[in-house]
Amino acid sequence: MERLRADITAEAERRAAAREGAALSRAARQRLIREQTATNSRLQPRENATARIVAAARSASTVVAAARHDLDAVERELSRFGDASVSQIRQSGVKLRFTEVHRSADERYVQTWYRKATRAYFENARNVHLDGWVPEATHTGREALAPFATSTVLDVSPEACWAWAVPPWLRLPDDTSDVPSLRRRLGTTTSGSPLMPKAPYPGPHLRTDAVLTTPWRHTPLVKDVGDAVDLAYWYHRSAWVQQWRVGQAPVPFWLPAEHAVAYPQARSLPASADIRLPYPLVFAVLSSPWRIEPSAGELPAALATVSLLMLHARGSTAVSPASLDTYLARLQATGLTDRAQLPTPLEALDRFGGLVEGLLLAARPDGTPDDEFAWCIAVGHPSGFPIARITVPASRAATDWRTPVDNITAGIALSGWHEPLSAPAPSFATRRRRLVDQGATFATWAVRVLDIEATSPRSSQARPSAEPSHGARPHLRRGHWRQQRVGPGHQDRRWTWVRPTTVNGKSALIDQVYVLGGGGSATG
Repeated sequence: MERLRADITAEAERRAAAREGAALSRAARQRLIREQTATNSRLQPRENATARIVAAARSASTVVAAARHDLDAVERELSRFGDASVSQIRQSGVKLRFTEVHRSADERYVQTWYRKATRAYFENARNVHLDGWVPEATHTGREALAPFATSTVLDVSPEACWAWAVPPWLRLPDDTSDVPSLRRRLGTTTSGSPLMPKAPYPGPHLRTDAVLTTPWRHTPLVKDVGDAVDLAYWYHRSAWVQQWRVGQAPVPFWLPAEHAVAYPQARSLPASADIRLPYPLVFAVLSSPWRIEPSAGELPAALATVSLLMLHARGSTAVSPASLDTYLARLQATGLTDRAQLPTPLEALDRFGGLVEGLLLAARPDGTPDDEFAWCIAVGHPSGFPIARITVPASRAATDWRTPVDNITAGIALSGWHEPLSAPAPSFATRRRRLVDQGATFATWAVRVLDIEATSPRSSQARPSAEPSHGARPHLRRGHWRQQRVGPGHQDRRWTWVRPTTVNGKSALIDQVYVLGGGGSATG
């Protein structure tokens, strides 16, 4: 009987263990199904967009191949074509080579030969329509239009700053009715339309070794702390041409990936917390940018077609940027001469998605954060390349994403930072006394780097993350700010950042992407 009882007990224990294992398996299966469903719903729009791009590219490739065949025929039988046909081909942007003229022939010889062959002058100019790409009040004379048409994105002239504030493959916004839902979530306070400046851009020239040579430079974005000055240049220039915070130079503050992702997920500080920004205008650079997901649904047919033209006009970022007329010629060679057919920057952001690379945070004279701030956004494209970097002035009280903005503001105000030239990080009291901008001028931008160990020191008494905790499931405990007693006799209090930690699991680095409007973050 005793042996039988022992067998029954052992069998019951095995049955209980099997039941628990089956329950765990069912839970794991359900979780896997949920994750697969979420992943499929997230990837489906991108797969659809990719399929559309591939189909359009295949169609375009067929058209280009047919055009190339026709051009070969033109070169072989040029004598059968009249001057009108050659002029039409020239206006389309195709470079002609006459088979009866040697490649090394001088331009004057080509023109003389052409007059003999066709009895007409060889028109070497191309017509570019500037309506919509220059201010409406500009005179139509050649001298008045030339500064706009021949300017490049690197120019600091008033004409260049206006013409390139919104890239030519996007439409100029003229009011706030383009994307009402996205504008409400961002809390925008302006239309985003550039104002024609009267003076050249007052900031410094872009450095010669810049990584971001154009405001549509492709990914990877900025991986080095020193490259934050490139972002500061383009985003400050975008804010300046909108006449937002004119006369204030932003001081770049670099947030490592851990804090760029963890800060926005923290609980908001109480309203009584004393928050003071160290400078009148701070540029918080997110080394791990936040993601703005594209709106759900298929792209409208018109936008799907125009998106290919936008990418064609954008061209390559590996070469020096050309003048405005070159980019307009790429667009207008396809027949698109009406800028109203293109999306505004926020319409493109709404349909294509983008990345928040930083925030421009403004402060009052006493250092307290002002209500106004600005988003620094790289607008995406279905191809994966950015097509613009824009500054979007907004209100903290109006935006739906106030919590992450306030948390980044608190992180700038309460964290310890490395000063330029590797100087020791100043104390919080010292930074509070800096109520005026002493170190940032338009002549130079110096980057401040968050001192992780000073801001969030590791506690030697903390329990290892792998130690079990009352049977709780493994999960990531989000970071938060807490007031910690410091100083002699622990009489003073200081805000200290408590890092995110893995509970009941292996310790892991924060390798995530924060998604605005996506309910938090996703592993990157």
